[in-house]
Amino acid sequence: MWSSWVAAIGWTLGLALIDGWQAGVAARLTTTDEYLHDLGKVADIPTMLRTFSDHILTDQSVFWTTHVGAHPPGVFRLFVCLERLGLGGGGNVVGELAGSVVERPARRNPGAAP
Repeated sequence: MWSSWVAAIGWTLGLALIDGWQAGVAARLTTTDEYLHDLGKVADIPTMLRTFSDHILTDQSVFWTTHVGAHPPGVFRLFVCLERLGLGGGGNVVGELAGSVVERPARRNPGAAP
């Protein structure tokens, strides 16, 4: 199972990093069609969750971008929380998420080889 996860992450990052970190990863998260573009539209999380479906259709005066409106609000809520903690921006968000994914298993097995 871990080998599949490592292979998938490696392949995805390998494709993204062809253009370099800034252009291939960080800048892609901040385009007008991605999650980070809509962070400023969220005044508070409970209201965002309660009215999420009101902003999916693009004929509304205020609507979610492509990625936000096309998916359930869970990942967007994660990005909002990270931004509120001061971890906004494409490179910071990806770096922090990757760090937490790696750190958690390492804390479970402190004596294991890296």
